[in-house]
Amino acid sequence: MAVPEFRRARSAEAKQRREQAILEAAARLGAERGIRRVTLTDIADAVGMHKSAMLRYFETREQIYLKLTAAGWREWSAALRKELRQLGPAVTAAAVARVLAGSLAGRPMFCDLLAQAPLNLERNVSIDSVRAFKLVTLDEVSAISAELNRLLGLTGQQCVDVIAAATSLAGALWQMATPGPEVEQLYRSDPRLAHAIVDVGPRLTRVLTALLTGFQADGARDCDQSGALPRGADTGTACIPSPRELGREPRRKASPPGTGHRPPPSASFSLLQPAQGALLQPAQAPRHVCLGACLGGISEPGRGRRQPGRFAVSLGGDAAAASRRPSDSRQIL
Repeated sequence: MAVPEFRRARSAEAKQRREQAILEAAARLGAERGIRRVTLTDIADAVGMHKSAMLRYFETREQIYLKLTAAGWREWSAALRKELRQLGPAVTAAAVARVLAGSLAGRPMFCDLLAQAPLNLERNVSIDSVRAFKLVTLDEVSAISAELNRLLGLTGQQCVDVIAAATSLAGALWQMATPGPEVEQLYRSDPRLAHAIVDVGPRLTRVLTALLTGFQADGARDCDQSGALPRGADTGTACIPSPRELGREPRRKASPPGTGHRPPPSASFSLLQPAQGALLQPAQAPRHVCLGACLGGISEPGRGRRQPGRFAVSLGGDAAAASRRPSDSRQIL
């Protein structure tokens, strides 16, 4: 491959084009050789620059690949959310798992970057570079979580756990699936080592299916035990994390049956598991809004069941009666 002639970039546009050329060269070499085997000198040679000149654009080799990882998060998140929006309302945990796993397995370069980011890339860059990278991932995790909540009714923490499991496993499984030609030949030549040959997509699908199915079972069991309406009943309920779920207060023992105070039937809302002294007024509880620090924790029409350890604000009834009796609008399950 012909090495391009190096000319110093002087204008802002020229510098931006040079930076983009460096990123493209690093991505191409990473896809061909694997991220670990690419050096800063390799990237400089591919662009036609001296290694010292590269430092005008990037502080280290790791910063180059950390920027590529952030770009990978944006691209993967957008494509994944587009696929998830195409799933029907009666989607199963297995179907969501297949989409998640397939979207990652189909991006080998991104899987390699996911594995390298916490091990190497974040360890040899400035704090500002790490902060910028983490803020990108937080934005994309929040966007994906909203889709998982919409499809399966997962809590915010469950959504984060699913995304963390999917991305970390994809990175680890990809490293196992690409051990190098010599080691791979060893695995294939000895039947006792055949288990070491990993097919990323199917294995990741199985693990994510089990995880998502378990989270859904936990939610259904919580509904059965609390007596809440099953999924499919339209109660106009908005769910937000409880203080216990957020770690702000210890778990309380449930009151014996028959000892709790029951709100009157005319109450416009009931605040279950109230935050420390907080009282929600009827005007503060619009239908289908996310209250408090809830990551995509909005229950939509037809999704009235409560999630484990979450508030449920039920809207309806006589608002005036509830405002006259604020103490009657509370009940701890």
